[in-house]
Amino acid sequence: MSSLPEIFQSDDLFMQSYVQGLEHMLLSQGLGTYILVLANAAYHDEVYHRLKTQLQARYAELAASANDIENDESDDARVFKQIMDTGVETLITTERKRLGPWSMQYNRLRSFRPPRSSNQVVRGLQAAFDPEGFHFNKPFLKKEIWWEGNLEGRHSRLLYNKFPFADYHGLLVIGPEQNRSQLLTNDIHQYVWHLVEAVCAQIKGFGLGYNSYGAAASVNHLHFQSYVRDSYKYPVEDTHWSHHGGSDEYPLKCFKETTPGSAWERIELMHAENTAYNLLYRPGIVYIIPRRFQGQFNQASWLTGLGWSDLAGEFTVIDREVYEQLTPQQFDQQLVAAGLDELSKS
Repeated sequence: MSSLPEIFQSDDLFMQSYVQGLEHMLLSQGLGTYILVLANAAYHDEVYHRLKTQLQARYAELAASANDIENDESDDARVFKQIMDTGVETLITTERKRLGPWSMQYNRLRSFRPPRSSNQVVRGLQAAFDPEGFHFNKPFLKKEIWWEGNLEGRHSRLLYNKFPFADYHGLLVIGPEQNRSQLLTNDIHQYVWHLVEAVCAQIKGFGLGYNSYGAAASVNHLHFQSYVRDSYKYPVEDTHWSHHGGSDEYPLKCFKETTPGSAWERIELMHAENTAYNLLYRPGIVYIIPRRFQGQFNQASWLTGLGWSDLAGEFTVIDREVYEQLTPQQFDQQLVAAGLDELSKS
């Protein structure tokens, strides 16, 4: 029998806890919880239909206090004003489609999120943890915690992603009280490798993404991004790419490592060379993608960022007209722009 906490012991239990947590959050007052529940429900049609009545009632209550919100300068108030100006009805569906070898999603709500540090120009892989800055121990985030407890021997916290771009999207913070910055260490890497294997034995589509500091990490507090995707994989996992032994070259260098030791050697080398990177952990595999630091290449305005999901081949597009007109070549160009020339030739 699995020693994992109950919510990690089956797809049904995991997804049930996800929805129940959102329902419970709707009982709370405040703009932040409404925005989080709306964004997560909008990502899953079945969740939205289950919560539709409660969401509509809460929106009406909040919109009735529009005068107070107008004078509120908080992030949540700014986002809610955008929701009101755009029209909540236009934001309740996230659309997805394949385009050549790539996946894409139209996710307008994602464009409303506060960028925090994800759009800053960064030139190094690490910065000191700032107890005064945004981090996952802030008291106001307690209501956004999905689950917390012992996870394979470590105290961990799983929060909802307030502006999701992946299925059942969570933020996994390992040892949050240790106040680690967003710099991966060998012990955490080894732990995460084995954690993904353990969870995937119960929840087949579970995976973890990681943005290094300077590679679209919006919070400098050590965390990974969890998802459950049971119907399809990320394009980087397709077997026709050369990193799987196929004939097609990925547009930027991608390493597929199949042991935690070889993966850490690769990561350690990037640390030594001050190279930003994104990771995708799947059972028995980690995809390692070295890349340019954010702010050091031209990024299209119709993207919200280029993090682990985008570099794994699924792009989040925030402009409806662009979404209808994009070509696979434009995604190729974005990946090439983010890549490192010297690595792409090796």
